[in-house]
Amino acid sequence: MSEPPCDRFEREGLARWDDGAPPDDHERGCDACQRARARYTRIAKAFMDLPASEPPPGWQERVLERVDRERERNKRPPVRWTWVLAAALLAVAAIVVLRRPREEALALRQEVIHAASGRRADSAATGDRLRLRATLGSAAHAELRVYRGERELVLRCPGDSRCSAERGSIGAELTLESRGSYRVMVLSAETPLSTPRGSLDDDARAAHALGGRVEVGPAIDVD
Repeated sequence: MSEPPCDRFEREGLARWDDGAPPDDHERGCDACQRARARYTRIAKAFMDLPASEPPPGWQERVLERVDRERERNKRPPVRWTWVLAAALLAVAAIVVLRRPREEALALRQEVIHAASGRRADSAATGDRLRLRATLGSAAHAELRVYRGERELVLRCPGDSRCSAERGSIGAELTLESRGSYRVMVLSAETPLSTPRGSLDDDARAAHALGGRVEVGPAIDVD
């Protein structure tokens, strides 16, 4: 009677493989263990090549329930079941962790350029210029908006001659012509953004309702 195939890789070598460690002496001399290692490597590479995706909710519980059912039917799971289960877990790891795209953050830089010398760097007055640069991330749609008093929209980019767009960013420069508190907001979303309603809070809520992201800079008080 022939001996059953060696399952030492599933029992001991799989943890080393998962850690990226080289095979031990037994594995280097065992054809069955070498085939098992190669099989796991092919599975991992195949799942790494898949597009990014989110697993369905509750997948962990369903996998563990199936393991428990197999354990009840077989006091010791067969080798084939062991590597099928490991392959499923590798699939989840590859899709959720290794293939998840990095979400690029919105960023906003604002600078007051004084019209008169000798003033404090942290103060602003009418006639000063506000220079802006917004990094937009990877969303399909993005805008930069400036509000006065949080309810008066005084600049919307793109679409204004004071705006300049580059790949992945928008720049703008405007003169602070009136007293008040100015706020700058950057919005991004995968769907077209809503038409401005003239209120910073309303426009931010509208962007969030579309699943978008919002970044608001600190207030600029103009005396």
